[in-house]
Amino acid sequence: MSLSDDTKSNWSAEHHGKTYNLYGPEQYSFEEAYQKISQVLNHKIKYERIPVDAWIDSLKNFLPPRVLQHFRNGPYRDMPSGIFSGPADTLNEFLGRKPTTLAEFRTEINSSTEVRRAGT
Repeated sequence: MSLSDDTKSNWSAEHHGKTYNLYGPEQYSFEEAYQKISQVLNHKIKYERIPVDAWIDSLKNFLPPRVLQHFRNGPYRDMPSGIFSGPADTLNEFLGRKPTTLAEFRTEINSSTEVRRAGT
């Protein structure tokens, strides 16, 4: 991940000009991610492959133009190629713990939902 010049000014000198790999312990294709999220939510989500530009255009009512431009030029074009796969310890360092997998997240969500249901 790289930061634009206007974003860099808000970061400390420690991070200025550095590149960080910000992916977690598991990497998924878009289709696999939708399947996993569908399982976490216990709700069927249909994955439909669309061109990146069409997806970015669908966001124009929700995001400012400079963010959309970053999407057009940024990592979203490279994601399908697998460029973000591989081990990354950066999140461990930032979080001070191992990143949560989707399966672990599902377990946490299910547990907290059960606790809330029991309390009501």
